[in-house]
Amino acid sequence: MENPFFSIITTSFNYERFVGQTIESVLNQTFQDWELILVDDCSGDDSWSIISRYGDPRIRAFRFEKNRGACSAYNYGLARARGRFVASLDSDDLFSPEKLARQHAFLTAHPDVDICGTWLLEIDPDGNRVGKDALIYEPWFNIHVDLNDPASWIWKNRLCHSSSVVRRALHDQVGPFREDLIYTPDWQFWLRALVTGARFAVIEEPLTLYRNHGSNITHKRPMGTVEEYARTCAAIFHPHLFGIGRLDLIQKNLYEFLRSRPFNDAAEPVQRDIVRTIVGFGSDQVAARESQELVVALLLDVARERLKEGAIAESERQRNTTISRGFEEQIATMRLEIEGCEQNRIAAERSCNEWMQRLADANARLEETVSARDCGFLDRENRISVLQNALVDRAEMLCQWVERSSLSEQELTHERQRAAAMLRAHEDAQRSFEEALQRAGDREAAVHEAHRASLRELDAVNERFRAASCRIEVLLEDQRALTTQSAERMATVEKLEGELQSLRNRVAELEENRVDLLKHLEELAIPARRYFKLRGLFPEPLRRIGRKGLQVVRQMKGK
Repeated sequence: MENPFFSIITTSFNYERFVGQTIESVLNQTFQDWELILVDDCSGDDSWSIISRYGDPRIRAFRFEKNRGACSAYNYGLARARGRFVASLDSDDLFSPEKLARQHAFLTAHPDVDICGTWLLEIDPDGNRVGKDALIYEPWFNIHVDLNDPASWIWKNRLCHSSSVVRRALHDQVGPFREDLIYTPDWQFWLRALVTGARFAVIEEPLTLYRNHGSNITHKRPMGTVEEYARTCAAIFHPHLFGIGRLDLIQKNLYEFLRSRPFNDAAEPVQRDIVRTIVGFGSDQVAARESQELVVALLLDVARERLKEGAIAESERQRNTTISRGFEEQIATMRLEIEGCEQNRIAAERSCNEWMQRLADANARLEETVSARDCGFLDRENRISVLQNALVDRAEMLCQWVERSSLSEQELTHERQRAAAMLRAHEDAQRSFEEALQRAGDREAAVHEAHRASLRELDAVNERFRAASCRIEVLLEDQRALTTQSAERMATVEKLEGELQSLRNRVAELEENRVDLLKHLEELAIPARRYFKLRGLFPEPLRRIGRKGLQVVRQMKGK
């Protein structure tokens, strides 16, 4: 393939477990205009046999007969790259399928960008997502930062090498990686690119899968990182900052450097050697050895004092932050409890209303049943009264007929039979009435039993209502207590905020004093520079960085 868009360089050294996955992640890219250059740095495992299995013409593999180091392997691949952009992929990392496509689209739309990186997705040795509590690299690299600002490179490297693509023309201008660097070659290259005016950009999407397997070279020897950092600052970073007039960034860089844990864990002689390196002293400057020692001692003393002050201020700030956060969490918890009490009260009121409605419905049904029973009794009594009246009337008529006329025996017999039939009808009606009365009694007993059950249910509802009312009273009392406690804690928080504001004002006063001190030091710097210039004891790096320190030493001696 002639002149692909991307040349991907992968160096392998004893990563047989991962190198196959790395190659597959390149083959699975949605953007296919690429070449893959694999350089095996004399691996002692089965990496080379895994690399040799792939017959894709876009893959070119090379093997060293003896180990030469990762930077040498990368530069070897760079010399053979033909793409317009050079992408790096360590053999234990992976590309997401859309990575090259997204970077191609971005670089096409932004022709002024020379170096383009991405955010990371951190994975474990098995390729699984690292848990939130075990993340190391995502919180470091996945932040919004302007890499074109020199301040973003002070004591940090926010651009992951495996996520980056570099314009080939910039690589030719800046040069390859420094092969004498082990821990910071990428950071040193980024600074060289920054000095030449290269433009950086980062796609804020997790398109690179960075493997955290515990053997990453970044954290193998922290002191080696510190030593290489000091050399790069003296040779590249500080001269660039001095040239653009950013002495404040030099001061900040020295402060961050001297307060780092690896530096402070080192022995005193090692610390002095590293300070000499970062301020640019050479071993051949014997004539200025005494002044160098003074500057080194001054830098160490100032760093220790500022570290002590910064530790105290940071501890106080963290304590106030912790207290404020604790109050905020307690207030939030109390608010949730109050909301829960209010919801319980509303639920209890709703339940009471439902039970009251059910009781009203039961009373209405009971009244309807009793009314219907009373109506049935009245109807039956009316019918019996009518029958009795009719029987009485018939008997009176019969007596009147017997008295007024002499009826024939046959008529009398007939009348007797009719009277007997009426009597039987009366008896039948009487029995029916008694049976109806019995059934009505049974129904009345059932109604009374239902009424008693309704009354028992009403008592239970009233008991629940009283319990709910008591619970509501307790909740309201708790709410009032919580409200009082919340007000007290809010007052405490306001008091703490006032103290925090006082601390901030004190910090502002200290900053003003520091500015006044720096102005005073600048006023005293000119006589010192003339003094050392006349005696030939002031080398160029010392004149740039250490002139203020000499004046402070002179002031301290004068006192």
